[in-house]
Amino acid sequence: MNWSNVFGFLLMMFMILQIGTGLLLSCYYVGYYCLAFDSVWYLSFEVLFGFMVRGLHVYLSMAVVAGMMVHWARGYWLRLRLHLVRFVGYFGKNGIVRLSALGSGNYMVVWFTGLALLVLVFLEAFVGYILVWGKMSYWGVTVLINIISGIISSLLDAFGSIVFYVYYFINLWWIGPIDSNAFWSEVNGLVEMVMSFVWCSVYCIIGRLFVLHFAIGLLIIAAMVVHILVLHSFGGSNTLFNSGSYIVPFFPVIVYKDLFAFGLFVVFLSLCWWFDFEAIVGNVDNVVKADSLSTPSHILPEWYFLIFYCWLRSFSSKVIGVLMVVFWFLLIV
Repeated sequence: MNWSNVFGFLLMMFMILQIGTGLLLSCYYVGYYCLAFDSVWYLSFEVLFGFMVRGLHVYLSMAVVAGMMVHWARGYWLRLRLHLVRFVGYFGKNGIVRLSALGSGNYMVVWFTGLALLVLVFLEAFVGYILVWGKMSYWGVTVLINIISGIISSLLDAFGSIVFYVYYFINLWWIGPIDSNAFWSEVNGLVEMVMSFVWCSVYCIIGRLFVLHFAIGLLIIAAMVVHILVLHSFGGSNTLFNSGSYIVPFFPVIVYKDLFAFGLFVVFLSLCWWFDFEAIVGNVDNVVKADSLSTPSHILPEWYFLIFYCWLRSFSSKVIGVLMVVFWFLLIV
């Protein structure tokens, strides 16, 4: 039992605190683009202890993402060690291969529920970042809509000709020849209608994202419950790949380490709140109300989205950047 195992317990406590602070913040938040930023400002400076609750929610969101990435990296490292053990051949004292449930069907359920939690946490963090409706939040939505429009345009360029010829030969068999210009004008009209809906929804998207924020939170709770139940029903992994009598009992060693790590985090969280850590790692442009006529000097996301933002900016085609992000998620599976 090493100290890397405490991240699972800390993440569970973080999520419980996130749910509690989120419910309190939802009592004052208004999911409308004209009032969203003002409601955040009001609950931060006018509501009793509102700044403390919102600060706790912000710090815990960063802690959840960081802890999730560390927890995932530990599990990924254990999977790599398992493949190395299988390749080289590790034998115990009696010449018998001693492997835990790692690699079995039960462990794969733990692994894939953990991956689902990782993806859901990233989505939840992105949606929560937009709900503030600051200047950087607005341009984050703009970038997202540009990516969606680029994907739709690329799909039309790639599959439009195929759809046209299928439609052409079907009509040629049953009806007769069709006018290609009329077909493409209908397609372009449909695309313009869809994109106009997407662009107009920028101003009414806050309420929808507020509902989505709650829905993703419920999915996170469900995935977390399944993850914990499977883990404690069939056992987890360990760095020595031992099983049976070689496993350390849950109480008292693991419980004491978890509580001690949580106490250290409470001290660290208090220091972050005291020295206003959000002003150091946060973006100053997001404390200004969203304005479509004012562009920030540097459009940068939160630190945990920088790798995805760099991939999107590294390619001239938005589709290739999105495919790189999807490839990264497929790679970690």
